[in-house]
Amino acid sequence: MARNNPYSRRKSMKLELYPHPPSGTKRGIHLWPVPNHPTGAALAEWVSRVRRCHFGWAVLLDGGSVGSDGRTSSQETCEALLAEGIIPIVRLYRGEPNPGRLDEGNLAAVRALVKTGVRYFQDNCEPNLSNEWKPGEWKAGGRPERVMSDWIENAMAICRQGGIPLYPPLAPCGWHKESGSIPWNTTAVAWLKKNRAADMATLIIEGMGLATHDYALNHWYRDEKGVWHFEYPDDPKAQAREPGVTVMNYDNGVTGWRALDRLFFEAFGQHVPILGTEGGIPPKGAWYQEDAGYPGYGEKEQAEGTVAMYDWIERNTPAHYFTLASWIFVNKDAGGHDPTWEEQSWYQLGKELPVVAAMHVNPTPKPEPPGAPAPLADDVISRAIVSESWVLRGVARNQGAALYKKAQEKRLGAPMGSEMEATLKDSDHKIVWQSYAMGIVWCFEGDWGNVRVIEW
Repeated sequence: MARNNPYSRRKSMKLELYPHPPSGTKRGIHLWPVPNHPTGAALAEWVSRVRRCHFGWAVLLDGGSVGSDGRTSSQETCEALLAEGIIPIVRLYRGEPNPGRLDEGNLAAVRALVKTGVRYFQDNCEPNLSNEWKPGEWKAGGRPERVMSDWIENAMAICRQGGIPLYPPLAPCGWHKESGSIPWNTTAVAWLKKNRAADMATLIIEGMGLATHDYALNHWYRDEKGVWHFEYPDDPKAQAREPGVTVMNYDNGVTGWRALDRLFFEAFGQHVPILGTEGGIPPKGAWYQEDAGYPGYGEKEQAEGTVAMYDWIERNTPAHYFTLASWIFVNKDAGGHDPTWEEQSWYQLGKELPVVAAMHVNPTPKPEPPGAPAPLADDVISRAIVSESWVLRGVARNQGAALYKKAQEKRLGAPMGSEMEATLKDSDHKIVWQSYAMGIVWCFEGDWGNVRVIEW
């Protein structure tokens, strides 16, 4: 049989059905770089500081297991964030996770956090770097394909627990010979389309996202007219230096996510949420200027640029771009240990960087709440809920269709997919069928009065 494209009749989960902060902001922050968390009054103080910076999203690590008290390492933090209207994005921490899949302990943690109200889960982090691989595995080759083989299983498992899985974010390495993020994502997305098309269709319908790490470096500036530029490499400086360059050449900027978004859309014909789980303009000591073609920055410039960056994101990114979580809020004061992370933290031992105060006084405007809808009759609401439920399953509902009527007559339950059609091999006969929970209804095209049923 000649089958149709598995995505041609399906829709993605509507963006408004994904969890968003009540404020509607895209401001995000990566809290601290370890899976152990402050507790009690110390945690309450840190969450209060996050709230005063007007963040609506927060990335945090979880140890990936449930303790003897029935709770995970991040559960108290997630509860405190949710109470403040801040959406947690949980990375299930596993040291050197590649290759490897989530175990039952990890999935138990997902279930516990879902019950708390957490939905977004990241199971891997920067697998295009060798230090995220078990000893000897990096050199074995086939890295994007092996990571995707594990990720699709993890993603389906997270989905079954009620979570929203995130495609693993890469370190933005452009076209680097071994770690290039653009060729890696090209290979990875192509592998998913070729080998796991049906599972990807399910994830797109049930809910998934793409995690990215979008670090600005010093690829941002304010021009002589006072206009801020964060659109590297589409900005005037990059285009003057290398005319025609695009994000498919360089993804090391705030909008580097566009490369993966483009690859995913070309493969699957759908946009899914983009969540930047690291990135932004981290502090880099007294002065930082990696690219001599752009201005450098210190702490004062980092503060001003970060506020401008978030305002720019609010105005210039599409609806399916949910957040950018700046790296990183606090390190040693919350249990972190790496001295490089300390230099990149907004709160350092005995020191609060200027960016904190800047974020206090420059809140993202809160969107006006919609007016209350007019009351509807129960039968109208019931029909709307049933119709929307079909849409969420990726199914086009036609109550007048012969297949639908036969399925209702035989009480075959919920639809498992849209109507499909195919021409029999070596024949001009075309059949039409639709799968339901309790069986399959089918007939020859045009013979609508002779619909037959196949039981599972």
